[in-house]
Amino acid sequence: MAEALTFEQTIMGMTAWAAYANFYESITGSLEANKQADFIILNKDLKYENDDSGLEIKEVWMDGKKI
Repeated sequence: MAEALTFEQTIMGMTAWAAYANFYESITGSLEANKQADFIILNKDLKYENDDSGLEIKEVWMDGKKI
């Protein structure tokens, strides 16, 4: 556990840091105007809840559009 990633490090590793590693930081990796983003909205905040039972996807967004 001493070398485990924090919640924030895990999210950054899948978003901003991954974009930076691939030289895409100007077009993706964070939620900003004029950047591409695909993301989901869940019914629970996983940062504060360790129990993922009952986890549901509430919204899916791709290319700036709710689908």
